[in-house]
Amino acid sequence: MLGPFPLAGGAGRGGGCGRADRQTEKRSEGDLMTVLVIAEHDNRGLAGATRNAIAAAGKLGMPIHVLVAGAGAEAVADAAARIAGVQKVLLADAPHLGDGLAENLAAQAVAAAGGYTHLSPM
Repeated sequence: MLGPFPLAGGAGRGGGCGRADRQTEKRSEGDLMTVLVIAEHDNRGLAGATRNAIAAAGKLGMPIHVLVAGAGAEAVADAAARIAGVQKVLLADAPHLGDGLAENLAAQAVAAAGGYTHLSPM
């Protein structure tokens, strides 16, 4: 399992836009960073690797959100919401996400990842 990964342009990546300084300021004010776990699933149930990633993210002591991208994946989103430590589930439900093609999932993950400091892909 890989991750969690800081987003591109963040601290340590040489983004040069001052984002690292703003993140440091927010952390010093007490704001928690949040982990986004991108769920691996078959549109019917979560893969064990997703549960493992959520458990690992829980050890970071940060809020955990899960992105479920698929077609007719409401049951997967419900299952993710019942996992201990998950605060929020983002459901992207569309026909073009049903086959789990990397190109479609990547576009959805990038769209969802804007407000997150760490990603854990499956």
